[in-house]
Amino acid sequence: MLVLGIDPGTIVAGYGLVDNADGNPKMVAYGIVKSPSRLPPAERLSKLYYGLREVVERYHPDVVAVEQPFVSNNVSTAFRDWPGAGCGYPRCSES
Repeated sequence: MLVLGIDPGTIVAGYGLVDNADGNPKMVAYGIVKSPSRLPPAERLSKLYYGLREVVERYHPDVVAVEQPFVSNNVSTAFRDWPGAGCGYPRCSES
């Protein structure tokens, strides 16, 4: 089973792919998708979406896990970072 893990962000999203086909987990690939911070938020999210789309199309993961933002006392951080989490969902549901 090939698992894609996504660490969402609104400027940088991290990803990692682990294959556990034989019961011995192996790192397949990892990296980041960057979006220039000078772009408007909608354009940044679009770049992240298409970057993650390329990862999904290249590796065809069986399962996708997207990290949930942790919010302690600073709720404004959640409102700032949460839109990046959504970039992984639409593409994964299309595959």
